Amino acid sequence: MNTVAAERPGSRRAPRFPFEQVVSVRSLDGRFDDASGLSRDVSACGIFFYVDEFLPVGAMVEVLTMMPQDDIFVRQVFPLRCYGVVVRVTHEMGRCGVAIAFEKIEVVAEA
Repeated sequence: MNTVAAERPGSRRAPRFPFEQVVSVRSLDGRFDDASGLSRDVSACGIFFYVDEFLPVGAMVEVLTMMPQDDIFVRQVFPLRCYGVVVRVTHEMGRCGVAIAFEKIEVVAEA
C-alpha cells in the first residue's frame, strides 16, 4: 500500500544519491513519537528512509543525520538538520518507507 501526496511522475527537482546513514526524525506538530531509521537515498530537495513506525503524510518534521564530505585529502562527516514535510509513505517488508521534502537545511555547528 502506498500513501502519496502530490506525487508527479518525472518531476524530480534534483538528482538522488544512494545514501545509507542513520536518520533521526522528530515530529514538529506532535503527530507521532520520535523515530529513527536508515536512509536509502538523498537529494538537495529531500530524503527517503526506512523506519519501523508509521509517519503520517503531511506531518511536519525535523530530520537529523550525518552527511559525508569528500575532500581530496580527507573524508569527513558533518551533522545536518533538515526541516520538512512527509510527502509519501510506502510499506515494504514490514517497514515504512518515508519520503520527506525539505523546506530548510542547516549544517549543525560543531562544538
